[in-house]
Amino acid sequence: MYGGFGTGKSHALLWAQNLIMHQRRDEFNACAYFIRSLKTQGGKFSFHRAFQEFVINQSDLLADLEMFSHFLEDRISLYKREHGIPSHEDPKKVITQIFGSPELVNLAVKLYEANTKSELSAAIQVNDDFDSVLRFTSLVKLFTFNIPSPTVPDNRFKRAVYLFIDELDDLMGASSKEGRLVNDHLRHLYDSCQGCFGLGIAISAELSELSAFFMDYVLTRIDRMIAMSLLDKKQAVDFIKGMLATRRVAVSDPFYPFTEETVEHLVDQIVQLTPRKLVKAMYETIEQLRIGGYKPSPDNLVTLQVLDDFDIMEEVIECL
Repeated sequence: MYGGFGTGKSHALLWAQNLIMHQRRDEFNACAYFIRSLKTQGGKFSFHRAFQEFVINQSDLLADLEMFSHFLEDRISLYKREHGIPSHEDPKKVITQIFGSPELVNLAVKLYEANTKSELSAAIQVNDDFDSVLRFTSLVKLFTFNIPSPTVPDNRFKRAVYLFIDELDDLMGASSKEGRLVNDHLRHLYDSCQGCFGLGIAISAELSELSAFFMDYVLTRIDRMIAMSLLDKKQAVDFIKGMLATRRVAVSDPFYPFTEETVEHLVDQIVQLTPRKLVKAMYETIEQLRIGGYKPSPDNLVTLQVLDDFDIMEEVIECL
């Protein structure tokens, strides 16, 4: 996903995550993780730090691992019954039969034996970028592995795993070594998790500039590009209408606490119509009115006359 600054790329990634995890949760039956940036506070690029900070510490991964551990315990019992394996058989042997690959077996055993979230966290801890990429791809494979079963055709913990990475335009200031390593990580993620994995990345750049950020071996693996552009006036007004609707409580007016005419006037004052500027303009307008003592109500909407009376447009525009 590419486009100019403020065109809504970050919001689009977060919206996609929310759609997968909440709005259409049952339909997707998937996990979705969001990495705000691969760049550290010190200016270096680190997938290990991003994996630790955004995926382990700030996402639902540990809860997902806990549910996977329970899922695996249940599926081991089912596998024993379906394949005539004695109930007392060592679960580790059954896990080996199910997954086969030492990479998956070792991680599955650790997760199966973990009893607390701290133990689950310890089971996936690694020390560097390369191992973090490997650990994440192993988790994707475990979560989407279809355990052989004659009675359950789709015997996966999740149908898919999604990873969204934002602010990759930071690569413009990276060294050639760092840029190459990030590209290598993206290629490895794509190649190792084909089939049940979606990787979405956002970058503030134009189409012609993408080759400055990504190697050919990454660009040729991209399945779809989405251009994010500036909004026109109608789109901007509709965006504000929708934004207000998400925060409105028991008021039928679609533009409350404004009139539609006021919203259109505010939109006309903005040079480049981006979601970020629109949100900021509406927030600043309400804040300036609040400071001035104005209290909107269904019978006392924010009209053009109110804007003139409080003389706040200059302050609003200066904040954009």
